[in-house]
Amino acid sequence: MPVNLCACLLLLLPAVLPTHPMDPQSGVAPTASMPPPADMASIRPWFGGPPPTDPDIVEALRRRAEIVTSAIEMQDRSIRSMEWSQRCWGRRDGKPTRVLTEVDAMAFDEHGRWLFRGHHGHRQPGTDDLFMSSLWFAYDGALMRAFSTDTVPPQGNVRHHTEEFVAWLNLEHLLGRRMTLDQASLAEVIRTAPIIHDVTEDGDGRMTVVIEGRTWTPQFSWEVLMARVDINWPPRLLSITSFDPSTGRPMMVLRVDRFETHGGAAIPTGGERLLLIEVPVDTLPSESAARRGVLEHRMRDVLGGAPPPAEPLGRESAAAWATRTAMARALTREIMGPGGVPFSLHDADARYVEVTAIRSVNQPIPPERFEIDFPPGTRVGHQILGIVYIVGGPDDPAAKHEHADEGTP
Repeated sequence: MPVNLCACLLLLLPAVLPTHPMDPQSGVAPTASMPPPADMASIRPWFGGPPPTDPDIVEALRRRAEIVTSAIEMQDRSIRSMEWSQRCWGRRDGKPTRVLTEVDAMAFDEHGRWLFRGHHGHRQPGTDDLFMSSLWFAYDGALMRAFSTDTVPPQGNVRHHTEEFVAWLNLEHLLGRRMTLDQASLAEVIRTAPIIHDVTEDGDGRMTVVIEGRTWTPQFSWEVLMARVDINWPPRLLSITSFDPSTGRPMMVLRVDRFETHGGAAIPTGGERLLLIEVPVDTLPSESAARRGVLEHRMRDVLGGAPPPAEPLGRESAAAWATRTAMARALTREIMGPGGVPFSLHDADARYVEVTAIRSVNQPIPPERFEIDFPPGTRVGHQILGIVYIVGGPDDPAAKHEHADEGTP
């Protein structure tokens, strides 16, 4: 029975959100080995100036940035395929609370296929209760299949791969993969960045690169990224921080704090993601609130009310935009002081991921592991065909195909 695309998309919701409560996931004590959360005092605004324009300086920065890029790629490519399990903890008030995602099986291979099979917690509207739902995602390199047994009948869907299914913090994020909507890696983002502000080394083989440009993230169109890498052998990505380009305010911190070495490859086994938000103006002291109002008024003079560019820019136009954002950052520091726009941790979105078992590294994974064979009775929304059907029912495309082969009208 044909249906429109919107109806197909609506059918995705039952596969992700449980329609009946399961046993609540109670708070549990974190493992003793979990490192403490990042010190908020160490997360500061970035007030870098205009982008360098001297050709020699620009070329030197790009050469040094290529060292960082190559180190990230070397770590990434040394892990061609992998199978593991993990759990993702929530953090509130800077302390680990309870498991939000418990994954029995995750995997990826060198062909871009990946697997997620486990349980994900959903907070019930209007309560603090967390219910764990069973989820299974499999991407075969062309199509995404999702399946959940938490509904009657079980729900499945088939669609093109989208970023939303890898939004939960996992090992691939700690490797700097899937940084953008078109699946570009951190190495690709750095290599193609129109602006490189700075590349520094701490003298112990740890390098930091600061870039500015359009990164195609779901939340922000134009931003500043700071990536820190250990280029000693085996190379490893240590952290990624994103900043609002106009105010220099930090927006996200991704930090890796534990590694294991397998076959010469540094595999991240623990790390956190912190989201940072502006403190609401109505909660600020009167003087800070007044300064914030002045900044917003003056900022319009600098940026002219223009939104960030929606498409990648050429080098010259990107440099012009980066110069404007540098002026805005200088204005922010002038009016708000060295602390910039007041910000705080968004506790509801603080995450810590820990790898609980590594089952294989660089071993062949059968392609069928990245597919889902929906059992009979599953209600499937097929985005590509534009239909909804029950597996084994009269509208099942597979059943129709079998009847056609048998000559059944």
